[in-house]
Amino acid sequence: MPESSVISIESLSSSKKAQLQNAMDLPKMYLSIENFDYNPEQKCVIYTIEIGILKGSKVITHQVHKRYSALFEFDELIRPLFKVSRFLLRFPPKKIFGNKQKEFLEQRATELQKYLACLNNVVGVISTPSFLRCFEVDPDLINEE
Repeated sequence: MPESSVISIESLSSSKKAQLQNAMDLPKMYLSIENFDYNPEQKCVIYTIEIGILKGSKVITHQVHKRYSALFEFDELIRPLFKVSRFLLRFPPKKIFGNKQKEFLEQRATELQKYLACLNNVVGVISTPSFLRCFEVDPDLINEE
């Protein structure tokens, strides 16, 4: 598991606070794309995603680094389980040509952020093995009260 930090709710950005406040699943959490960068060695874009899980009055956070393809695979695993949820947004589509252009990458990051933020409203997704594995969440954080 990645290294975690414990922070106060007050120290969060307004968008992260809003995700926590509006989350429909428990425990309340947020997912935020902190940045993204093209990795020339892997020939792909790597997204740095922060996960924050509310525990009492504190938030336990950690970051994961994911390729678009890993997030796409995650979506393919959970979509059949939650296909009736109106909150599971369409996953941003693949693009073959022009997928390294700055404007495209910024637009994709915006679309991915909307997708990730809406996962908070898909009741049950947080406790799926696919979610825990993809976002490297300790199952004990989900199960503890």
